[in-house]
Amino acid sequence: MSQTHQALGPIALLLALLPSCGATRLAQQAEARYTPEQVPAVLELARAAVETQTDLERALTNVRSARSTGGLTPELRLEVQNVLEATTRAVIAHSQDADLLEAIMGVDVPRQLAVEAGLRSAELLFHEGERMGAFRLIKRMDSKFPQHHERSAAGGLLGEIGFHLAEDDGSYGLIFKYRSLAGEVLEYLVMNYPSHPGGDQTLWTLGTLYQEQRELDLAIEKNQDLLLWFPTSSLAPLAQARIPHLRLMIHGDPKYDRATLVQAHGELQDWLNEYRAHESESAVRSDMVDATRRLADSDLILAQFYATLGSAEGVQLHARRALAEAREGGDPSQVQKADELLREWAERSGNADGTDS
Repeated sequence: MSQTHQALGPIALLLALLPSCGATRLAQQAEARYTPEQVPAVLELARAAVETQTDLERALTNVRSARSTGGLTPELRLEVQNVLEATTRAVIAHSQDADLLEAIMGVDVPRQLAVEAGLRSAELLFHEGERMGAFRLIKRMDSKFPQHHERSAAGGLLGEIGFHLAEDDGSYGLIFKYRSLAGEVLEYLVMNYPSHPGGDQTLWTLGTLYQEQRELDLAIEKNQDLLLWFPTSSLAPLAQARIPHLRLMIHGDPKYDRATLVQAHGELQDWLNEYRAHESESAVRSDMVDATRRLADSDLILAQFYATLGSAEGVQLHARRALAEAREGGDPSQVQKADELLREWAERSGNADGTDS
């Protein structure tokens, strides 16, 4: 320290530090405000702040300014860097200020500390109820520091945010549901954290959300992904049962998509062959009846179409199939319609046994 500063002692040091007292947040580039002779005193005050856990933001600002000082010896520059890292760690460990921690993520500190500050800020935002703010901060962190060392913890926090939103029945802006925000978070988790534990639950929840929003093709896709990536999950039987149910939801009119009905019927039969006595068996059997009766309706429509063309062969082919499906589905009115068609066209073709009953 110069002779003048040695003479003034602590008063000169306090005067030298005064410009930093009004700093409210960290700037991207720290302004050099100290002479090389003043830097050791700045470092000493920062060490004291770390030890007492007081004035940590101010200490961090001052040490960053000290690091920008020109003319430092290599030894002093290394000491400044060490104190800067220690001060940053103390801020991350003790600060409850999410904005300050987010600011650290954007300034010239070591990558590891910047990531830890960003994650800590996101955690505080989440616990303060700022769920989407926490989510957006993690997205920025991932973009700024790809493949960072806190991916496991960040993935866990994303899961917490997404599931918390998915379970929230509250509203914002009068008409918007918090639950509707969960899809964006969980989709990001699935796409960017594929090895995150609980991926099966994430996909299941996404499927549920898309089903509620009538995005049924997306709902099928998420359940298919669950079966592909988590075939041994306890949710796999539920996902496998949900897929044909969603197909039935999409295709309500038997006139337009028989192929989908056949596909759903086959999927339901496969499920019943594999998961008898499962808790979902009753619901699957109900869907099976629905699919079978729709197939019968489809064949009855086709039989009547061929009747308008005067094609006995076409009528009898589809009426026989409709009769078998109607019996399987247990609908007496369908059985009656199919039987009447068969008898009518059997008489026209001179075959009294045309019903195959």
